[in-house]
Amino acid sequence: MSSIVVRSVPGSSGHFCGSIIQSLITGFDFSVDTYGGVHDIEKFPDVVQSHDLLEEIIDLFDHVVQIIIDKKDLHHTCSHFYYSCLKRWWDIKLLKMYHPNYNKQELLNIFLNKKLPRQTLNAMIEYHSKYEYAFKPFPDDKIIPISLDCLLNGDPVNELKNYFPTQNDLTNLRKRVQEYQQEHKKIYGL
Repeated sequence: MSSIVVRSVPGSSGHFCGSIIQSLITGFDFSVDTYGGVHDIEKFPDVVQSHDLLEEIIDLFDHVVQIIIDKKDLHHTCSHFYYSCLKRWWDIKLLKMYHPNYNKQELLNIFLNKKLPRQTLNAMIEYHSKYEYAFKPFPDDKIIPISLDCLLNGDPVNELKNYFPTQNDLTNLRKRVQEYQQEHKKIYGL
């Protein structure tokens, strides 16, 4: 089992953060997909990405990277999750999590819409708002916090390099980070 886990709210760039860490550790290279993410990568050799509760996974890993979001950004995060994952794969099982009383046809009708329905976005926001450690650091020395704002607007390479030092050439990694940040802003209007 990997000794590093990135814990994130769905849609808060957990795969992107994992890609940066994997690049720092091994020089791994990644590309940004057409959805403004890095979801084409199935598994990293050294980093696991998880949406599980921190309380449930903290003892399973040596390093836990926690992506912290600002509550005002939760609607962008949920929107990103919907378009880059749920709608991309027509994931009825996950959509049912937000609409437990809908039947299969009602869920399919949501996917048939061109835009994310307001009711679905509100259900996603309500569901993810309940998890307090999406918005503040978990109180444990094992936690490595990084903000979603840093991932999308800052210098996450330098931030994460403090925890995962490297002698690798970071030129390509920095280019990929800029590409991700620009694509993310363009696609999701941030």
